[in-house]
Amino acid sequence: MKKWWGIVFGLAAIILTFVSCDEIGFNTLVLKLGLLLFLVLLSFAIAIIDTGVHSYRKLWSKGNNTVDACYGDIFGMTENEDSLCVIPVNTAFDTVIDSPFASNKPLVSPNSLHGKWLKWMSDHGSDSKQTDELIAKGLFREKTIDEVEQHLYPKMGRNGRVYPIGTVCPISWCGLNFLLLAVAQYDDDNMAHASRDDICNAIRSAIKFHDREGQGGTLLLPLIGTGKSRAGLSHQESFELTVAVITACRKYVSGSITIVAYDGDKDKVCIW
Repeated sequence: MKKWWGIVFGLAAIILTFVSCDEIGFNTLVLKLGLLLFLVLLSFAIAIIDTGVHSYRKLWSKGNNTVDACYGDIFGMTENEDSLCVIPVNTAFDTVIDSPFASNKPLVSPNSLHGKWLKWMSDHGSDSKQTDELIAKGLFREKTIDEVEQHLYPKMGRNGRVYPIGTVCPISWCGLNFLLLAVAQYDDDNMAHASRDDICNAIRSAIKFHDREGQGGTLLLPLIGTGKSRAGLSHQESFELTVAVITACRKYVSGSITIVAYDGDKDKVCIW
């Protein structure tokens, strides 16, 4: 918005440098105020059009299969029953949110997408125990129990199993569908770690799951590896990596895949 205000009023200032308002017929206070209002409304209109045009991009399409990118809030885009929202989580699928400095070796950050999803579940009637049960059912459904690496953690309340990177866990709640995706491992201090290869493997796993079970619906894929996982990716690098993985897995694209960059990160990532 500020950009377009600057452009519109800058052009107006340049014009008025050579031609006065009186010379073009705006010789009363009412007309001059009307001109100012027109410039403000013009700035708003151009900004709205610009936002609409540049907030969505079709990356690829073939038949009924498409890959798109957009800015938005991934939780606000899960309203359709055929949408599957990917939630990156740690390999223990923890359900304990710890606020900063609230405990020694805190678990899930409330600021991560994992933490926001847990809060969403809580706000919609699922406590930690019930969410644990839903996760256990989802993992059993995917037959991952036999693949687990058993490991007990010293912190009470933490899940006692660790699953491989790329493990998926489908969960439906309140009519919405989520796909928990293991992307990062915790160390002994409960600090998450993921490599670039881990991120690639996890994204591939989500795409293949959606190909098998998505029934031509929409897979909503957030940018992964930009924050708590310590993968060291910038938002732009995460976007480009996601596009590259999807391109390499093109034969598994079934229905629609939408890469969602958070609205508040527009200054950090360009989807064009």
